[in-house]
Amino acid sequence: MRAIRSLAPAPTPAPAVFVVRGALRGILSRRHSSSSTIVAAPTPTATRLLINGRWEDALDGKVFANLDPRTGEKICDVAEGSARDIDRAVTAARSAFDTGAWPRMSGRARGRVLYRFASLLEEHAEELALLETLDNGKPLSYARAADVPLAIDHFRYYAGWADKVHGKTIPVDGDFFAYTLHEPVGVVGAIIPWNFPLLMAAWKLAPALATGNAVVLKVAEQTPLTALRAAELALEAGLPPGVLNVVPGFGETAGAALAAHADVDKVAFTGSTEVGKLVMRAATGNLKRVSLELGGKSPAIVCEDADVDAAVEQTHFALFFNHGQCCCAGSRLFVHAKIYDEFVERAVERTRQARLGDPFDPATTQGPQVSEEQMHKILSYVTLGVEEGATLRTGGARHGERGFYVQPTVFSDVRDGMAIATDEIFGPVLCILKYESDEEVIRRANASPYGLAAGVWTRSLDRANMLARGLRTGTVWINCFNEFDAALPFGGFKQSGIGRDKGEYALAQYTETKCEALFCLDLRCNLHSAESAELLREAWAHHVGELLLPGAAGDRGCDPIQLQNETGSHTLSVHAQRLKSEADARLLRNRLERLKQEELKALKKIAETRRRAEEIMELKLRNESRMMEKRGHLVEQQRQMEEARHRAYLQKVSRHGATEQSRSKVFQSKRDMADQTRQERSDLECRAAHLRDRDSRRAKHIFSTIKEHQIQVTYSKMQERMVHEERLQAETQRKMALEEAKRRDAEQLVHDMEASEAILIERLRRTQEAQKLAYEELEQALSAISPRDAALREMQREPFYSPSLLMPPKASSLPVTPRSPRPLHMYSGPLVAAPPKPATAKGASR
Repeated sequence: MRAIRSLAPAPTPAPAVFVVRGALRGILSRRHSSSSTIVAAPTPTATRLLINGRWEDALDGKVFANLDPRTGEKICDVAEGSARDIDRAVTAARSAFDTGAWPRMSGRARGRVLYRFASLLEEHAEELALLETLDNGKPLSYARAADVPLAIDHFRYYAGWADKVHGKTIPVDGDFFAYTLHEPVGVVGAIIPWNFPLLMAAWKLAPALATGNAVVLKVAEQTPLTALRAAELALEAGLPPGVLNVVPGFGETAGAALAAHADVDKVAFTGSTEVGKLVMRAATGNLKRVSLELGGKSPAIVCEDADVDAAVEQTHFALFFNHGQCCCAGSRLFVHAKIYDEFVERAVERTRQARLGDPFDPATTQGPQVSEEQMHKILSYVTLGVEEGATLRTGGARHGERGFYVQPTVFSDVRDGMAIATDEIFGPVLCILKYESDEEVIRRANASPYGLAAGVWTRSLDRANMLARGLRTGTVWINCFNEFDAALPFGGFKQSGIGRDKGEYALAQYTETKCEALFCLDLRCNLHSAESAELLREAWAHHVGELLLPGAAGDRGCDPIQLQNETGSHTLSVHAQRLKSEADARLLRNRLERLKQEELKALKKIAETRRRAEEIMELKLRNESRMMEKRGHLVEQQRQMEEARHRAYLQKVSRHGATEQSRSKVFQSKRDMADQTRQERSDLECRAAHLRDRDSRRAKHIFSTIKEHQIQVTYSKMQERMVHEERLQAETQRKMALEEAKRRDAEQLVHDMEASEAILIERLRRTQEAQKLAYEELEQALSAISPRDAALREMQREPFYSPSLLMPPKASSLPVTPRSPRPLHMYSGPLVAAPPKPATAKGASR
């Protein structure tokens, strides 16, 4: 989960956290690996419920199939915890907290147990990494470099905090000594997601156990294996029975029961915002404390002065790490308009270098999504983004036919109102948006119901500080992203959560603050009690001066001989002895009086308890009497219905002339109905006894409320999606109608052009035929002309449209004859028109 700066090799070993950072940075910076050795998948060993230190099956015997996201095939069957199993686990945790040794153990002793637990996790690090990859589908290299080392680091960090949860002394007016204590909150119900199973368990368990709480851990049904194996190691480390209980199961049953249980003092939840609201609503039953780490739509801002090479690489990691299945993934990438086009091209090129494949293959950089449901959800958002007008630059489809793989996807030209820019997709879908100014990007980045994390890339320290202060998020990374450390608090603003995980701030989520104030008097003696204060008041009332109690420094009354030697008078020693005796007598009287008062208080308390018990019994009797009355009413109604049924049957028999045999059947049916009535009466009694179970009724009511709300939320989302799809369908139909009209217009235009072309061709053919006829007539006419017109015949051999025909013949080329030549149009046929007359020379000869 972290993009950390690579460190140069040093001669001495670096701390564990920095080794993790360097290893993870090296993995994330590579493009392809030359190694092709695929590690074999492990075989899970822990698949049952851990309750009170024992591995048990579910009470109803149910199991669910744990699927391999690489293939969609079953890995193993895991016990499915129900509400009754949650009740067993909470009872065990309550007993371990109220009467067990863990909360009463010193902080240093608890720290040693947690440190042994961390060491066992480190010894089995490879096994845990393999289980994490098998269960979640993330690349094995990521699990080795991030998930497992960070979980170990968290337990060691809080092992050091176990004996450092200090209170404060508070100065107040008067003779009082006031101070505060931090005590464990009690039984903690922890509900973790499936994207980082082991690490999220460490986030919840480490601070809760370090402060002395007992925990019931509900793991996600998609990824239960790693937490169950870690629980085995926790028992091996010496964790007392009942302090840690692990129940795999579904949110609608086990999760809802844990959030609503009356004996749970705190709920720590990590998951979606919608489910977080349900958890908070369920926790109101006993006003338990709640901490929520919820969803996000984290903005990543790249300024125009940023290092583009580093920004492309780090923003790619900000989203595509863990296949985009991170609550703080930088899915909204704001890039300044000056570098937008260049950045988009380079981001698309970087995304295309990702290698999808088997997560156990060292060359793989992206594995499958966690489930088929998650895969289809991501692909539906990709389709919606294309429909809303965003430009799909790469990816956007399923990868292969086996497993739950989704291609890494990049959208550009994304607008703020699009679903892909507002909803938490929780997948490998990057949305790149353009912005113009710092004020604009702050406003747009904050225009979201989420506020979990953000990232800024710039070379200006002033701009980085200004943007970081303006962003309403719980974490802001500058020139980096996904920097995680056990000492850094993590949580969100707005609908991204309540409270903080990690660091010193997480300790406050699992402790209660108690204030104690002690009334003090300086008696200058070795007794600091109410008896001493009472003796001092009495001494002042009798004017005996300063009273020194027996055994105190300077009490000469306890040694009469020494007092006689020092004062020279035995009278003072006897007086001191008498005063001591009187003080002892008063002390005994006061103690006796206090014992009597305490006895009276105890008797009053017993009487009050008896009175309350009587009221409860009376209320119970009233409830039972009401139930009996209701049951009597039901029996009476049943009897009346039976009588009415019997009368109707008799009337029917009498109308149809029933025989003696039919009467015997009537009696037999009556006896059967009586037996049925007795059976129904016994069933009603069993039902009434069952209804007297108030806890069960309360749990059913809470579960039904949560289920109805989930149904309503699902129904409303379905209605919104149907309305959206109807709008899209109407818009699509309108566009198709417009396209059809354009197509018809084009076809009509083509048809008209073809008809016009045919007409023109026909006209041309007729014109050519007319020209041919005119030429033949002209030849015939010329053949009849006398030899004096030989020159004219020579001219007629030229095409009839030649310009020479429009000119009069030269005088030197024609023989002189008294006859003048006729105009050319006199020799043409009927289809040849006469040449037009010039407008300026009317009647002029050609």
